[in-house]
Amino acid sequence: MIRIGVLGTSSISERRMIPAILKEPECRYAGVAYSTREEMGYEGSEADFTPLLEKKQEKAVRFRNSFGGEIYESYMSLLTDPEIDAVYVALPPALHAVWIRKALEAGKHVLSEKPFTTSENDARELTETARGRGLAIIENYGFPYHAQMEVIRQWLAEGAVGELRLVRAVFGFPHRDVNDFRYDAALGGGALLDCGGYTIKAATCLLGSEVTVVSADAFITEGHVVDMAGAITMRNSQGLCAQLAYGMDHAYRCEMEIWGSRGIISAPRIFTAPDGFPASVILKRGLETEEKKAADDQFQRIVQRFLNCVREEKTRNDTLDEILCQSELTEKVRNLQGELQRK
Repeated sequence: MIRIGVLGTSSISERRMIPAILKEPECRYAGVAYSTREEMGYEGSEADFTPLLEKKQEKAVRFRNSFGGEIYESYMSLLTDPEIDAVYVALPPALHAVWIRKALEAGKHVLSEKPFTTSENDARELTETARGRGLAIIENYGFPYHAQMEVIRQWLAEGAVGELRLVRAVFGFPHRDVNDFRYDAALGGGALLDCGGYTIKAATCLLGSEVTVVSADAFITEGHVVDMAGAITMRNSQGLCAQLAYGMDHAYRCEMEIWGSRGIISAPRIFTAPDGFPASVILKRGLETEEKKAADDQFQRIVQRFLNCVREEKTRNDTLDEILCQSELTEKVRNLQGELQRK
């Protein structure tokens, strides 16, 4: 039995991750922690902090009422609880590295929200630490384990589209609330680290980890200080390319297309299919069209993968390599985008 505690009272924890944890018979949801003033790094007055604290406490009580588990009045009280085996880090991206580090130091396995960290150096340090301590860490990209990808892999293995020619992936959504962390540079905001990461992950899923970044661009729209959109081209050693586009002030798109010599596979809800949603995977060859429906829970699938990482050294090490690959590619994209902006 793996007992998992949650750092942070985020919406994604409440809506998706804790319900997924509860589905797994080998997991137990142990409780949720909210931050102290010091852990939060809050520099305002006590009067201003009080309503923030009360809001965190209200959320924690709601978690307990919905799911059971304990309420921890600080992150460190959860991390030092000997009854906790693993933690789910559901914090803004800029806080991931510090709390993943503390979790590993406390001997806990870590399931982290994406992006794993905001820098390649942090990712490299933390994966090395986890490897040295025999601890599992995983980044919450669940779509590679969704049943949609099983359909896609089966068709590719059968040669349904002939020889692979091109991969396209796009992910974008309308502008969210102005206070959303995605638009805050200090919290690790920006489109690349958010929706852009999905498209990079899609490229490596299909073209392999040995891909290079050929070109990358980013766009900052008026009134924002973080990148709001971007486009990337990647290529593997066989010369196969992936064209990626993403943004967070866009009409909604969440699609992957695989173009081959004899056909095309498309998945119009590849990254965000809800639990039980019958997502379509479509194969077109000439005038013929075949569609398969794939219903699944990608959050439960990532929990299962996490459990396998805890149990199996090879799976654990493979997953550490995947995290580092994702961080390295993201850093390369960011560097290329920076070079273009400086010109």
